[in-house]
Amino acid sequence: MSVDAFWSYVSERYAIWTRRADGLPPPWTDDPILAGWRFPNVFRYLDPGTKMRNDIINQMGLTDFMDEVVATTAYRLIQRRSTIEELGLPTHDTVDAWSDRIRERRAQGIKVSSGLNAPRPLEHDLRAIKMVGYAPLEFANNGMIAHEMLKDVFSIGVYYGSQILADLLGSPRWHLDESEMVPLGHGARRGLLVVMTGEVALGTHTRAWRSDVKLGRQEMDVYKHLCDDQPDFGVRRLWPHEVEQNLCELGRYWQIKNGRAGHVHVGRYHR
Repeated sequence: MSVDAFWSYVSERYAIWTRRADGLPPPWTDDPILAGWRFPNVFRYLDPGTKMRNDIINQMGLTDFMDEVVATTAYRLIQRRSTIEELGLPTHDTVDAWSDRIRERRAQGIKVSSGLNAPRPLEHDLRAIKMVGYAPLEFANNGMIAHEMLKDVFSIGVYYGSQILADLLGSPRWHLDESEMVPLGHGARRGLLVVMTGEVALGTHTRAWRSDVKLGRQEMDVYKHLCDDQPDFGVRRLWPHEVEQNLCELGRYWQIKNGRAGHVHVGRYHR
């Protein structure tokens, strides 16, 4: 099992952030892949997008959890700073008026969403933002169930369900905290395969990392092991949703390392 490969990636990626934060000049690493490609920060709270979301939610002074769910879903699906700064984020009661203003801006020829991922119809996103306010998340017993509820909301799906869940875990308005285990998406399962076998799968139909196939006992044990047995970073442990994110990025790293960069999605990640 290549557990060391996972922690080696995580440790060096965090060291890059630390060297930059300390004001050291580049290069911040001798690793050519980490130096030449963009990877998210190891700890989610360090990423600018997460910081912005947290700041806005705190400034809104929300008291109702479902208002935070609606606002967070809007933030993740729209992901355009200028739109969010101009219109703010909606709550359960204001989502209709907010959506109308979004439509007005688009009718004026103003770009309203980021388009960071695959193009999505705006109306699908606006419908999802409204419908998520009716998802019974307050009754979810754990992170796995909460993710099922989120991803099944119209057009949200596995990826955005994971992003929204990671933002919500630990909210003072919710009974679930950041220690909750979360499902592994396609990319994280690919990274888990690297940890377990030292190899990386490619095909989208490879059973070992398809997110619609339930994790086997051995796979779940390895995931739990990574969550429970961690080196000391000098700050805090990785939460399970951060382990999931870093498994995903380990899969990307190994694809590039093995000369398969043509199969890697090039996203706009923050260094």
